[in-house]
Amino acid sequence: MSGTQSDIINVVSGVVHAENRETTQKSYDDWTKNYDEDLGNVGYFVPKRAVESFVKYTKHVKVEKVLDVGAGTGFVGQYLRTDAKYEGVIDILDANIEMLYLASKKDLNFRLKPQILHLIVILTLTFLFFPFRNIIRHWVEGKLPVHDESYDVMMCVGSFAPNHVPVTSLPGIFKCVRKGGLLIFTTRVQSPRSYKQEFDELLARMELDAAIKRLDTYEVVHFENAEKKINSAIYVYQKL
Repeated sequence: MSGTQSDIINVVSGVVHAENRETTQKSYDDWTKNYDEDLGNVGYFVPKRAVESFVKYTKHVKVEKVLDVGAGTGFVGQYLRTDAKYEGVIDILDANIEMLYLASKKDLNFRLKPQILHLIVILTLTFLFFPFRNIIRHWVEGKLPVHDESYDVMMCVGSFAPNHVPVTSLPGIFKCVRKGGLLIFTTRVQSPRSYKQEFDELLARMELDAAIKRLDTYEVVHFENAEKKINSAIYVYQKL
């Protein structure tokens, strides 16, 4: 892509308003090469704002394992490393293999980087205790292919949208976080097909059921450099 801002916004709109998930993934396949550059040009800093919430709400909390759902090319992981100075485990999960491959090429320690002398020991421990980590390809439809209550924080930025992650997947996704852990995620305020309304209604029911507790909700500009402003809502919850 790498065209004008208007061209980039049209590509984004095509992905968000795609007919089905297969079309969405094909669009990402075609877009991956220029994805980071294009989103940089339109000022996509929602992942950075979400990581600012991570910093705020983990100041006095020990965080060793983070799962980034719908990680794409690794924006959240990048800001966790550079801005939050987080040094723990980051597992990333996405449906698109091309984007995961690009994320894997970034020096963000999604995978273990053993020293030569410790190679055998670390590989053995990895095989025994950390199978299939740290990059996971999975089309989110319900429960994730990870152990329940195995993460301190779950983050999902930009993927709670039509033809991406279904609203009905929320309870299954939240199971991956330990009790007392944090859930930091976003969705577009101007979301098509009443997605956000269904999203907020399900969150409200989960709050009433005492499954989660809301710590914060606020809006940020989705593309800061674009002429037409749309907003994303950032949510911060605690697992009860």
